[in-house]
Amino acid sequence: EGVGMMRKRLEEDIDQFEILDSSEQQDVIERLLLKNEKSNRLFRNILFGIALLLALVKVMSLVTQIVFPWTLHPHESMNSGHYSTGSIVISEWASTFSFVLAAVAAHPDLFQGFLKSWFLIVSLGMSSLSFVIWLIRGAPLFSLFWIAGMNVLYSGACLYAQHTMGTTQSEILKLQRNTYSFKK
Repeated sequence: EGVGMMRKRLEEDIDQFEILDSSEQQDVIERLLLKNEKSNRLFRNILFGIALLLALVKVMSLVTQIVFPWTLHPHESMNSGHYSTGSIVISEWASTFSFVLAAVAAHPDLFQGFLKSWFLIVSLGMSSLSFVIWLIRGAPLFSLFWIAGMNVLYSGACLYAQHTMGTTQSEILKLQRNTYSFKK
């Protein structure tokens, strides 16, 4: 009696689902692809805007260190004699360049495929190297985060977002390959 009851419930559950014919399946997949492309474009534009904004802030920080050394808090906390103005300027320049690379990689219409990943990997590598160097040199925590930490977090988030967007696209394409022929 238990198996018969389970079979009846399963048949009722199956009857509730509508089986799509071939054209309906294709329509659903096309809508998914279009919606995914729109959301990816929006997300890439947001990442691009954030990277440009952060790059602009870093340029202002770089110029401030050149024109008025040690006036910004992240720089001032490093003015203990252990760090030169030049090392701060070079690190700020590298940080700015890293954000510019990330912005280029995030832009939806510039570069495709491997180049996007390569730009993000270079950005993450530069930022990580700078982070480790400043960590070894004993930079104060806030200054460490300001000079290199933001870049590491941003580049890592961009790589994750790029991977997630690619995975979503491949799942939709996998669904497309697994359509079945059916006419109502």
